[in-house]
Amino acid sequence: MTSPQFAITVFTATFNRAHTIERVYRSLRTQTFRDFEWLVVDDGSTDETGALVRRWAAEADFPIHYVWQENRGKHRAYNRAVGLARGQLFLDFDSDDACVPRALERFQHHWEAIPAPERSRFSTVAALCVDDRGEIMGTKFSTPITDMAVCDADPRLAKHASPRQVAGGSIRENILKCQLKPLNTADYAPVTFTGTQLARLMAVFDSGVCDWSKPGVGQQEAISPLTFVAGPGGQPLPPAPVSVGPTF
Repeated sequence: MTSPQFAITVFTATFNRAHTIERVYRSLRTQTFRDFEWLVVDDGSTDETGALVRRWAAEADFPIHYVWQENRGKHRAYNRAVGLARGQLFLDFDSDDACVPRALERFQHHWEAIPAPERSRFSTVAALCVDDRGEIMGTKFSTPITDMAVCDADPRLAKHASPRQVAGGSIRENILKCQLKPLNTADYAPVTFTGTQLARLMAVFDSGVCDWSKPGVGQQEAISPLTFVAGPGGQPLPPAPVSVGPTF
């Protein structure tokens, strides 16, 4: 990408999520900030995802770019999206996500609040999520953060384990799609569940829960770093140059 065509690229990787991806579309339709594109990389869906997104692309008042590829994993879909994105900012929405109407507006506002000469020092604008009742999930930010030293010194913002790590996942966070195992309440001891809670868990995780003792589905060793100069997909960088001393 030579110069951005949009302020924001909203990216969604999807695989057989026709039953949930409409949540993303409905949220984007209501956004107060309109300078964005929606980039959908379909990682080999065999359901109605493609037909849905193409229909929305024909009726939406914002650009939708749909790309289908053979199933190769979310990490490949992500890499492809980075090469295709036409926005200055890149925002990842999962295929079952929803957001409030001012979400993109607030991301853009806080990005532009950073003085232009300082923006190259920042890589991320982060936000907290809310549940279906509009209540904030997690602890509110107690300090406007523009310095990692300030962040690390704030007990509310100090680094903690992610939900995956709490569940037994690796600190490397290198599994995008986990292998599943049956839900077993013994794995959560000493926590106990009521019958109602257990029934709800079994309904939500009817296919099982992540088995973090096993490698991810189709997990491969990372090929990094990559260059995207030649386009989407990326190519490994050549070996680093070797310094050669003067010759006489």
